[in-house]
Amino acid sequence: MFATNVLAHNDIFVNLHKGCGQAHNPITWRNAKLLNSQKMIISERAHPKDETEYDGMMLWAENMSHVVALYCHYAGGAWRDFAQKAAARFRRKFDAVDIFERAGIYRRLGLSLADGERRRGVRGRATNVSCELCAPHKAP
Repeated sequence: MFATNVLAHNDIFVNLHKGCGQAHNPITWRNAKLLNSQKMIISERAHPKDETEYDGMMLWAENMSHVVALYCHYAGGAWRDFAQKAAARFRRKFDAVDIFERAGIYRRLGLSLADGERRRGVRGRATNVSCELCAPHKAP
């Protein structure tokens, strides 16, 4: 329903935290869905670590007047270029393989990436893994 009703008819989204004006609030799952759908997000300030993670993907507003100013500036069509660049950056930064590598998941499970897979820059899809418990396989 979210995709059908909201994403199909809107391009710029304003992220307001539940505790309005509190800059320690986290970035929620909705923002990832919006970025993945090439939508633009104007947000209240968030936790500094979240702002660093989402740098270049979301616009941070200091107050509600700033939200309105950013919205008015981008609503004429400039949002599209920003949203496309933000979506591309989001896909690169939050690639599942990279997240698992950074978190040490493969190492902890005794798995290794297929030789050369990362060096070739393959992203955004499952990779070859092998371990003692299972035969090497290639995920679709």
